[in-house]
Amino acid sequence: PVYYVALESDRMEMVSRLTVLEYSEPPLTEVRRAAQTHRTRENWSDLYHGKSELMPELEKGTRALRTLPLSFIFGEPLRWNPEELRELLRADHKAGKQPLVVVDFLQLIGSGETQGRVDIRERISAGSYQLRSLARKYNAAILVLSATPRKNYDLFDGTRSGFNLGTTPPEKLQGSGKESGEIEYAAATVIALCREQWEEGKDPPPVHVGVVKARAGMRGWIGPLGFDGTGFTKRPGNKQGSGGNDEVR
Repeated sequence: PVYYVALESDRMEMVSRLTVLEYSEPPLTEVRRAAQTHRTRENWSDLYHGKSELMPELEKGTRALRTLPLSFIFGEPLRWNPEELRELLRADHKAGKQPLVVVDFLQLIGSGETQGRVDIRERISAGSYQLRSLARKYNAAILVLSATPRKNYDLFDGTRSGFNLGTTPPEKLQGSGKESGEIEYAAATVIALCREQWEEGKDPPPVHVGVVKARAGMRGWIGPLGFDGTGFTKRPGNKQGSGGNDEVR
């Protein structure tokens, strides 16, 4: 089973994103665009606002989604506490299941009834170690999404002098997330998504995936991958584990 904890997205937004991934074509390559042999993937936001050609597919899409082992948890930002996962994970563990939990996102984790009044670093620290404890006790994989501060944008888009996406050792990104200290100590693996600057009128730039920390594996780069705002596609010259490693396990 997969549990997606959505702390800033509503139900229609999540259904729109998944429906577009299921029923829409991936982005055009330059060759296909010139020949106009395939259409581009729909924007999920168009579906969300009722402006998409996929509207007739929406009912079919939601029926298909209900067959997936996927559940959404719509928590209240700054009040949702990781302890709310305990009973779900305990039941799955008892049934011999190994769930995946995605928490979107770290800075919106709360501490129960405090409504965000606890200092953000205290909230992040407590939430990080709660999630690590749950993952270990119930044999679950928990992926927590985090933001990065604006001062580090030039790192993540490859414009900072001396840092090259795909080649500079990605461990140099350690500590570049917001309130990153505790989550990086608590996490078994830290992964950074980096994308070159997007110039207007050009195709979306590639995404480089940096394995910044891996207690049970190897650090390195994966990619580049194509990303159009909704989904990923492989790009020519796709490689794995560059930057000093032959592979990333």
